[in-house]
Amino acid sequence: MVLKKRRYTFFLFYCFATVLFGDSKVERLISEIKSKRSQIRSLVASFEQRKKSPLFKEPQVAEGTLYFIQPDRVKIEYLEPVSVVVLISQRKMITYYKDLKRAEIIDVGASIDRILYYFSPASGIDTLKKYFSLKLFYPSNDSDPIVIDLTPVSIKLKKVLKRVVLSLDPKVYYFPVRIEIYNKNGSESLYTFEKVSINKEIDESVFKLELPEDVDLVKVSGVSLDYDDEL
Repeated sequence: MVLKKRRYTFFLFYCFATVLFGDSKVERLISEIKSKRSQIRSLVASFEQRKKSPLFKEPQVAEGTLYFIQPDRVKIEYLEPVSVVVLISQRKMITYYKDLKRAEIIDVGASIDRILYYFSPASGIDTLKKYFSLKLFYPSNDSDPIVIDLTPVSIKLKKVLKRVVLSLDPKVYYFPVRIEIYNKNGSESLYTFEKVSINKEIDESVFKLELPEDVDLVKVSGVSLDYDDEL
């Protein structure tokens, strides 16, 4: 269940002209997005995660930094209000809760390909077309983000998701600088990314996680992440 939520996580509204997929202009745009994003070798971005839930009066806000190096290294470091690190490397995923002195290790094995699919720059669009109905909203200024409004068509996805809205910024290789997720249970999540740095060198030490001796280390059973089974 945790991995499923993270996958939906690693998945605005502009009042501009709406274009459905299938239009030749849109297909050209998809081709351009895939071409640009295939050039991404590394990425660093700061982010804010803002969650609303019927269970809480106030939104829950967290901030952190995302690191990614092709083909298979990802680090998500939450800095505020709690310190949590998620590291994906060498077919393992480690979630380290610093304040709780607890770390969970998952040997994802072959499932790493499914997890990293959402970080793979050249993928994503084709998968979205398979599981969602998509609409594009073009900004009046070509340098502003292009917005993709997604409505799930998969039976299983429709049980948990109402819609997802992505804002792809052409200035940073169409990286999604804003993600809105609306769930069927009334909860909402907003992710905004700033200071996006593409293809800059990232020190190898970023992806090394040294755990203190007093950390409670828990091994979690691997989970299958086959698309068709889950969606």
